Parts: sequence; structure tokens; C-alpha cells
Amino acid sequence: MTADEEQSSIKATTARETSEFLCTRTALRVAFVMSFAEGFHPENDDNLNEENLDPNQTRDCFGCFLEDNTRKHAKYLLSLVFSKDKHKCDEVGESVRSGLGNGSVNTKRVAASEAKALTFAMRHRSLRAASALCPEGVIHEIVAEEGFLRGEKCTLSMCCFGVFVAKEIEAMGLALPHSDLIQLSMMHKPSYARTLWRHCGKSTKQEHRGRLMLLMLELALKDGIVVDSQLVASILQEIIAFNLPRTNLLVCECMAHAVLTNVGEIWSLLMKVMKNLTKSVLHDFLIQTDHHHNDQKSSSTIQRVGSLMVNFIRNGISQKEIEVLMTSLTRVGSLCTNQTLRCRIVEVVASIIREVKNDTIGQDECLQRLRVSFSGDDICSEIAIAIGVSQTYESESFSSRDCLGRIMKMEHEFNVSLSQVLFTRGLEFTEGS
Repeated sequence: MTADEEQSSIKATTARETSEFLCTRTALRVAFVMSFAEGFHPENDDNLNEENLDPNQTRDCFGCFLEDNTRKHAKYLLSLVFSKDKHKCDEVGESVRSGLGNGSVNTKRVAASEAKALTFAMRHRSLRAASALCPEGVIHEIVAEEGFLRGEKCTLSMCCFGVFVAKEIEAMGLALPHSDLIQLSMMHKPSYARTLWRHCGKSTKQEHRGRLMLLMLELALKDGIVVDSQLVASILQEIIAFNLPRTNLLVCECMAHAVLTNVGEIWSLLMKVMKNLTKSVLHDFLIQTDHHHNDQKSSSTIQRVGSLMVNFIRNGISQKEIEVLMTSLTRVGSLCTNQTLRCRIVEVVASIIREVKNDTIGQDECLQRLRVSFSGDDICSEIAIAIGVSQTYESESFSSRDCLGRIMKMEHEFNVSLSQVLFTRGLEFTEGS
């Protein structure tokens, strides 16, 4: 069963990716406005009076002004992130109005948003804007000075993940266990993931299926370690059943950072997800014509798939699994007539073979098996050139077989050419006589 909400493995059309893009864009715009808006913090106006500055101290004073401004930006944004008041937008609107002046457009926009509650999506965007505007050290200093963590065993990194989880739950219309960010950040994530699985895992709305599965998977991992293997296996089985192309990519990237062994149920399920992903990529290239492909998006997806394969090779992927995944990716390149995209695929496959060369499977063996599968295509020669095999021959067994074959072929071509030349000259000599 393939869900209708994810039609393509190449385009970032999932609700999760769209939300991340919009959140990042909004946070950067907020950071830009705060950086360049005159008088955003009105109390700064008296701190930098150009008429009273000593020319010899201008540089030092300006540096102090920027440092002070950065700290005020951090304090302003972090106060939104850790605010206990759900309706803090009223005072936020007043602050923005005072900072941006009396411009009619800005005032109308702020006035329209004053009645809105301070959602976790807004907190998440504020945190991202703070990370874009302020150095990490300044953020930690402000958090400590203002006592935002309230002296509890909570860290800023826990709050970053907590506000992200709250934003995702809020976006899917599900109930949050707490309204307080500190409490959300300190809750036991795997237990909450199991609660979501029990109450929402089978009954989630179609447009949020992949998004919820990915979030539960992230909650079931702690510092890259699988805490609840049974829950992770159940989620992966459900993901395989749904077969959502882009979710498959995001799930594989999430699990690639986890500490895994190449045995066990989780590994075998993850390989099934990876195979479904490569099949989806191949299918999308087959059904779409080249002029429908976006070079940048397609190259990005191919690069991400290649990075996943390299990561799984380092985790001890089996020889058979390497062959299946690499053959699928090479087939995508052989079917692609877009030269730019084909070159990108060749580079990705070459990087995978470079990673394989020190493993039990030899670099020469990978190329030989690809040549058997793609005997009528030049892509294997392009891959060989990309990894430097045609010049350097890192494997002795490969170089002896390959060089002998090339020499025999060149000798045959030379003999044929020589015969043609001698035959032509013989005819000319006969006609002349």
C-alpha cells in the first residue's frame, strides 16, 4: 500500500519537510528584521551617539554596542521560548511596534497577530532565530542569567528537542501531556512514544501518517541508541507497510545516526525500508521524463541515498545487500539522459565503491559485477574513471585481468587495421601495375 500523500521520492512534499522549510525561512526573516530594524531595542538609542564619540574609541564602542545588542536579541527571543504565558503575543506585538516604528503595514500585521496564542511553533521559530542571530555562548549565558531552566536537571539541548516535539504534536492536532516547556523537555521520551503508538499509531489521519511514525522513531532513540527495540521494530514494520517514499528516506537518515549492528530484526527491517526507497527512486526516474526533473532536487536526493549506503557499509552491510542497493542506484544512472544528473550519480556510486574497497568485498569485484549487470552501457566505465581504477589499479587481481583484456583488445584492433591497410595498398599496387 502506497499512500497518496507522498507521490514522489524526489520532491520534498511531506508535511514534515514543508514545515521545516517554512519554519527555517520564517526564523531567518525574523533574524534579518531584528538585525537591521532601527531602534528595535529603544533603550539602545542613547548608547551610541555619534556626535559625542571619540574617534579613537569609535571601534571599541561600536563593538561593545554590537555585543550588547546581541545579548538583548538573545534575551528577547529566549523570553518568548520559555514564556509560561500562552498569550504573550500581546506584549510581543507592543514590543515589535515600538521597535519598528509606526509603519502602517507592520502595525497592521502585528495587530492582526496580537490575539493569537503563543504556540510551540512560535517558540520553535524564536529559538531558531536566536541561534541564527546569537553565538551559542551568549545563548547559554542568557539562559543561566535569567534562570529559564529554573535550576532543574534540564539542559538547553533537551529544551531544543522538547520544543520541536511539541511543535510537531501541535501541528498534527494531538494532545500534549504538558503545556510547560521544561516539563515537556524532561519527560521520558520512549514512554511518550509508546503512548502515542498505543493511542494514535493505527488511527492517525492519512496526511500525518509518515510524520507521526518518524516522530515516534525519533522519540524511541536516545543519543543515537535504540532504547525500546520492540517499539522501533513495530514502527519500522508499519513504515514498510505504508511504503511512503520520502518518509522512507527520512527514516533511513534517522536510523543511520543510531548505533546499530548488522544483525537482528531492526537491521533487517531497516534494509527493507532502504530497498523500498531505492525502488521508489528508480520508479520515479522511469515514469518521469527528463524535462520534469529538477536537477537540484534530484541530485540532492541521489546524494542523500548515496550517503546512506556509505553509512550502512560502515555498519557492516552484507555483500548481497550492497549489490542490490548499488545495482538499483546504477540503473537509475544508466536510464538518465540528463548529463549533469548522470555525472552526479556516477560520483555517488564511485564514492560507495571507494568505501567498499577496504571491506571484504573488493573494489574490483564490485566493478566486475556491475559490468555484468550493465554490459551494454558505458556507465561502468564512467564509474571506473571516477574512482581512478583506469589509471591506478588499486587491486592486483583486477589490474591483471583488466589490463590483459585491454591489451588483447588493442592487439586485435591493431591487426584488423593493419590488414585493412595492407589490403588497400595491395589493391592500389595491382591497379597501378
